[in-house]
Amino acid sequence: MKQKLIRFIAMLIAIFLPHIFIAALGNKDWMPECEKALQAHPEFVSIEGKWTNKLGEDYKINLTDGRTIGFQFINLKTGGGIYAGLVSIDEFDLSGQVKYKEEESWKDTYGYHARFQDISQLIGVKIETMVDCIDNYDKIYELAQKLAKEEYFSDYEEVVKIGKTDFENTDIVKRFPHHFVLSENRRGVVFVSEIYGYSNGLWHGVKEDEIPFNADWGENWCINKYGENWREKLNADLPKIRKSLGLE
Repeated sequence: MKQKLIRFIAMLIAIFLPHIFIAALGNKDWMPECEKALQAHPEFVSIEGKWTNKLGEDYKINLTDGRTIGFQFINLKTGGGIYAGLVSIDEFDLSGQVKYKEEESWKDTYGYHARFQDISQLIGVKIETMVDCIDNYDKIYELAQKLAKEEYFSDYEEVVKIGKTDFENTDIVKRFPHHFVLSENRRGVVFVSEIYGYSNGLWHGVKEDEIPFNADWGENWCINKYGENWREKLNADLPKIRKSLGLE
């Protein structure tokens, strides 16, 4: 009799537990505040990806008209945070770095993404949350395109120096004024690291006998990332890269 009762209870759990779980997932009270704010936005479609990070949550968000936007280090309550930033907007991958002055020395902060604070200053609009980014999607996309175009028309070696955040190199700061956000106690930089997954050194294309980047690691890096036929793939994608840059 006892065994029958146990089996009956187990059967009930098997039948009803999935329904209870699904109902809980559908209950917005279970959602973080930042996700409730996203779902309330008219341009929000879905959360494609979500990853927990030690300084916050990372998100990839699908929006209307097939657009996407990615975030890093998001505070689940506010949708922003001191380390919050952008990692992508459609085909553009954004990177960045920040240094703060503590006493007489400069210290790096966590993360290599474009901070909301720097995006704010570069587009002239206050950006504090993921929703703010969606509201100003077009302005941010235009910024990404402008930064990428400046990088496209520059020597690769100069572009590499942007990514190394050589804030003391005044020539680089002058060469790329739209990339840097500088103040007395804070130094920030934003740049486009990839378009459709291709790094700056490939945006112009690579000739059949040419070794990209440098002879030490360029060819192997491309093979590992894009496959043996990476040159054919790149050549096929060059028109859409140029279109993203506003060149076609």
